Amino acid sequence: MKSKVMKRWLLTIWILGICLTGFAQAGSTPLLVKGTVDVPYVEEVGLYRSIDGFWECVATAKLMDGKYLFALDVPQTELLAVGLTTNTATKQKAVFCGKNGDRISMNIKERMGNYAFEGEVSNNNRVLEAWEREYQQVLPDNDIKNTWKVLYPKVDGFMKASKDYAAKVKSEDADFDALLKLFIETQAWFGLADFHFQPALEFPTAEERLPLLASLAENVPMNTPLYAKLPMCGNLLFMIPANQKVVGKPDWSVDSASEAVQRVYFLTQLRFGYYKTYDEFMADYEKYGKSVTDKKQLAQIEDYKQKNGYTAAGKPAIDFTYPDRNGKQVSLSDFKGKVVVVDVWATWCGPCKAEIPHLKKLEKEFEGRDDIVFLGVSVDKAKDKEKWLKMIDDEQMAGIHLFADGFSQIAESYQITGIPRFMVFDKQGNIVSTNAPRPSNPQLKTLLLNELKK
Repeated sequence: MKSKVMKRWLLTIWILGICLTGFAQAGSTPLLVKGTVDVPYVEEVGLYRSIDGFWECVATAKLMDGKYLFALDVPQTELLAVGLTTNTATKQKAVFCGKNGDRISMNIKERMGNYAFEGEVSNNNRVLEAWEREYQQVLPDNDIKNTWKVLYPKVDGFMKASKDYAAKVKSEDADFDALLKLFIETQAWFGLADFHFQPALEFPTAEERLPLLASLAENVPMNTPLYAKLPMCGNLLFMIPANQKVVGKPDWSVDSASEAVQRVYFLTQLRFGYYKTYDEFMADYEKYGKSVTDKKQLAQIEDYKQKNGYTAAGKPAIDFTYPDRNGKQVSLSDFKGKVVVVDVWATWCGPCKAEIPHLKKLEKEFEGRDDIVFLGVSVDKAKDKEKWLKMIDDEQMAGIHLFADGFSQIAESYQITGIPRFMVFDKQGNIVSTNAPRPSNPQLKTLLLNELKK
């Protein structure tokens, strides 16, 4: 057994030697980070860099006798982390900083966020080590017993500690020091906000929620480009608006953020497929995406345009055909010459059913006109077809109703992953909007009236 372990280590050293040779030829010596991991069930770890507002795993290493070793080209000092290979966002990571030429020895025990350095250690890594220990004590990873009643009494001291640790940051790299200070103070705010989205045994009511979270947006003002370099930036861009709603504060917009942060927002939306329509994508691209210069990111944008440009406003509608309640095949293209309102819904969808009274009211307002048609398309499964028919009758739903039998062709053609979804097509059979306002929103009626005038 020992001979096998020795062979694996020799192989690792040989591979590392090749890597070091490559760096030497390029005129630089890589950052080396090594150490031990004594965490239950962990057999492999990843090395993470902060890229486009998120921690991204850039290398993995199998543990050999509990040990790991990484070599990385880091021309300028960066925030880095060793963590699980399954990316758990900001959690379960041992955070450190380093650059080419540094030799870092870091041992992790019991859980990934619990670590200590060995040997010669920079001031900033000592600050990070102490700060992350403080952070884990107040906001331990995945501890459902750490309820709000346990956390809230610690908050004032925790926020003061974040400022104290940030004040201890000092190196010969003033630019990185500014980033590290911002990371520590922002991580405290992020941790408090993120806590409310994590599993726990009990949760505070909206009234009990920390009053200080009402000032989250003010205390994380993303008007500096440095925020775009933080590994929690992408998460914050979604967390802050959600938090604002809970604490009853006005909506927060990325419009006030720096151009770099706006770029992170746009790329994050694109990366996770949050754009429901091509028009939404283009609107954000015009506002936030024009500053993208990275070749890889530009290729992703161009790929999205190529694959989804056919759903833009003014493009020809993608036809679909489904049976109506009597089994007759009906197509979208059958209604050329009319404005068509398509309601994609299902009997099991609560928000869909909530729109029915508003839809009926809207249909009543256009009653008697022969230049508009309301087309309901149910994505109920075949087993629920009778339930669909009964709801149409019970609710006295007007218009034409088609049965799609699940998220089929229409969902694929129009990128529908959630319902209700309302779409509007003009008299020429072209797309007006594939994500139109719902009937409960007066803007839908305004949109229809404008189309009918054309």
